[in-house]
Amino acid sequence: KPQALESPPVMTAAREPLLVTVAPTMGTRFTFVTAGMATSVCWNQVMVNAGVWVSLFGKSAIAQAGMSQGIMSFVMMCFFTLLPRTLSYERQKCVAVAGFVGIAVVTVGLVAALAKHSVPQALFLASVAVNGLGTGISQNRCASISAEFPRAPGAFLLGEAFAPLFGAMLYLALRRSLDDIFAIAAVGLAISTAVVFAASAAVARLPAAPPSDEPPCPNLGSCLSDPGPNREYATKRIAELTGNAAVGFAACFIWVFLLCSSPYIAVGLCDHRHECTAGLPSLLVASSNVAAFGGRLLGLRMRAGRLSRLLIEMAVLVAAGLVAIRESARGVVHIGLPPVAFGTAMAAVVTLWSNFIVMRNDHIAQARCGHSVLAPCQVTSQIMWVALQGGAITGTIAAAAAW
Repeated sequence: KPQALESPPVMTAAREPLLVTVAPTMGTRFTFVTAGMATSVCWNQVMVNAGVWVSLFGKSAIAQAGMSQGIMSFVMMCFFTLLPRTLSYERQKCVAVAGFVGIAVVTVGLVAALAKHSVPQALFLASVAVNGLGTGISQNRCASISAEFPRAPGAFLLGEAFAPLFGAMLYLALRRSLDDIFAIAAVGLAISTAVVFAASAAVARLPAAPPSDEPPCPNLGSCLSDPGPNREYATKRIAELTGNAAVGFAACFIWVFLLCSSPYIAVGLCDHRHECTAGLPSLLVASSNVAAFGGRLLGLRMRAGRLSRLLIEMAVLVAAGLVAIRESARGVVHIGLPPVAFGTAMAAVVTLWSNFIVMRNDHIAQARCGHSVLAPCQVTSQIMWVALQGGAITGTIAAAAAW
């Protein structure tokens, strides 16, 4: 077999000199933790304040927002993943910073509108769409930049995992000190915007990376455009990862379907009681965010298992999750618990399980080419990103169609 099929030179030899010459400073790792958080911290605040958008635009608001944000993020992710030419390190930094600035600017506009208790629906959907563009850009480019530094991919992954927990904790803290849901959303988004600005400044100040000895092939498109062993490796990875992509797709589908269905779940569980119906969607999302962090953390500590077992587990989760969500929205399932207790518990279980599966699935995918989630193969990561984002978009579309 060609050497590229076993261990592609673009993912190993091209990166090894960088791991020797760039010092693994604490500041650099902290930069990537912050950058990982910043890619989705504003979006998490939008989601956790679901009650505001439902009160303004109706129960379909979360599904509409998820579709706008998800499609834009998916488009940008696919664009940079399939880009046939490799951007230089400095250009990647500039693109990542531009993505962060775009997220921050539209969020500032949303905060200003919330302060006036008047948010036009067009502004809301445009803001989350631009947020999706910025998320796709910053997430993809920062992940690529992190490959230039030792331990940075793990730091970036930690930041991404921490973002939902930060969003939930911030919302719950503001909920205890503020009564107005518009003020809670505005302050939460303002604090999240500060995190994004801090991340953009930190990424802009990253030290220069020394040139690699070989032309890098850090994304799927540049590998596929190379007629040599890199293309052979990329096509082999796509074929090998079909099962892993299906698991990732399904895990994100059921998770996002749950989040976008939260207003309908609230109506069913609360039996149309206004105070309960208005507050429960945000609590469901907050519970889900905390569980997402727990599921990712647990999954990160697991070793790679068997894909066949994971496929069966994923099928059980999707089937059980769909039944629980449907019956809750119909007001059928309570099992003797108060609506808030049952709803938050259900959201936590489905989310924790799906994120637990996602991380274990990543272990298996990376192990297949001799890498790990903390030192990933970029081609493998990008294939999995596309699968995850595709599942998320399908989840929003399904929620919009189901209710």
